[in-house]
Amino acid sequence: MIDLFNIPTNTQSTYIFYPNGSNVVQTWEKPRNAKFLNILLIGAGGGGGQGRVNSGASTNTSGGAGGGSGTVTRLFVPAFLIPDRLYVVVSNGGAGGTGGTTTGVSGGNPGSVYISLDGGTASSSLLAIASSGGGGAGGGIGIPAGGAGGLALNTTNAVFMSLGIFNSTAGVSGSVGVVSGAGLSQTAFTTNIGTGGAAGGGKLSGGTSYSGGSIVSNSTLLETLFGGNSTGTNGENGISEYYNIFFGTGGAGGGGSDVSTGGRGGNGGI
Repeated sequence: MIDLFNIPTNTQSTYIFYPNGSNVVQTWEKPRNAKFLNILLIGAGGGGGQGRVNSGASTNTSGGAGGGSGTVTRLFVPAFLIPDRLYVVVSNGGAGGTGGTTTGVSGGNPGSVYISLDGGTASSSLLAIASSGGGGAGGGIGIPAGGAGGLALNTTNAVFMSLGIFNSTAGVSGSVGVVSGAGLSQTAFTTNIGTGGAAGGGKLSGGTSYSGGSIVSNSTLLETLFGGNSTGTNGENGISEYYNIFFGTGGAGGGGSDVSTGGRGGNGGI
């Protein structure tokens, strides 16, 4: 239809950007007659650590720690205040630890997720940014630390967030890896719409293995996501649900095993 008089309509456009290679820059073109932009940036989550392996039944060992979730940044801004083209980078989540021999390997740390006015990464070029969560530590004799959640950000990190109404919420740290007993569970919907992954189960001396930690919630929006059992099965993947509201979770922890390969932790939701 030819727009002769620039009459506004109720039409709304939604654009979703996913990871595209290794920090590949994607572009967004402002639609004609756009009035406002409502931006939601979800920082990439960190990978969970690998549990200690091949240790023998006489050693107390720990499961790998959970990775932290990324920052969630929201920005509501009048469209006329921003240029007609924006540059978007969405990082992949961190990989889980793998390849260890006697001591587990830490999970990966991904890069930031951001929207830039000119393609640059300096704070003076950024419209909005969400930092990534840290990778969980690999299992060993001690208690490995969970990956830190992404930090809450402000206009020092992205100057042009001040053009609109913004909110930046820190990510959630992953669970530590336990030396004995079942992996620690995570509670969803504490301070963020994403949560760090739960730690896998540790193996106690004497050959007893344990299940991985679960993702639990007292909200009816989310059923429990169970960790792998004590025979070394995988933890359940995190989920993303839409009940007229968006949220996501981390994955549950993999189960420990004294007789075979332990289970892997579940993938995080979106």
